Amino acid sequence: MQARLAVLADAANLTPEGKLNILGEFNLIWAASVPLTWSRMFLVLKLESDPGEASEQRIKIRLIDSDAKPVSENLEGQIRFGPRFRPGVPLCAPVILEFRNAVLPRHGTYEFEVAVGSQVVARIPLHVFPAEQQHAGP
Repeated sequence: MQARLAVLADAANLTPEGKLNILGEFNLIWAASVPLTWSRMFLVLKLESDPGEASEQRIKIRLIDSDAKPVSENLEGQIRFGPRFRPGVPLCAPVILEFRNAVLPRHGTYEFEVAVGSQVVARIPLHVFPAEQQHAGP
C-alpha cells in the first residue's frame, strides 16, 4: 500500500470519471494569534494497493503536534478500492476528507498521519507560524 498523492488543499472534489480536482494546495498558515480555528481544509489522498491486497482496508488519520501528541480525535473508517482497470494496473482509492473549524492550539508544526491497516502510508505536514514573521527579514 502506498500513497501516490497526499496534500492539504482549500478545496477538492472527484469527477464522475474518477479524476481528482484539487484547488489551493498548502502546508503553511500564517496565524496572527493562537489558538487558531481554520474554517475549512481538505485532506486529499490517492492510495494505491499492492497486488494481492484486499480491496477493502481500514484507514486511520491522526492530527498530531510536533511532540507526536494528538491534537484532535482520530478519524477511522473503511476505504474501498475500485475494480482493476486493466491487468497490471493497481487498485486505487481517492480519499477526500473535509475538515471544518480545525483548532490548532499553538504555533509550530503539525502532521496528518495516515495509516492503512497497520502501515503509515503518508505524513502531511502543516506549519503554523506567527504572522509577524511573514514579512520579517533575515
